[in-house]
Amino acid sequence: MPVNAIAERAKKYQPKPKITYKIIQEEYVEKKYGFKVHTIYIAEVKRSLGFNNV
Repeated sequence: MPVNAIAERAKKYQPKPKITYKIIQEEYVEKKYGFKVHTIYIAEVKRSLGFNNV
């Protein structure tokens, strides 16, 4: 693969954004359900679903 092609692909690459507690709080729960949720509840749900190491 030519170096120019690699450079063009590198410029276009956009990594997926990391999902943070703030995004879950503000952009999901608050917009969808209309209230703020404390991060401890998010952590508890993640733990119960097995996402504690993610």
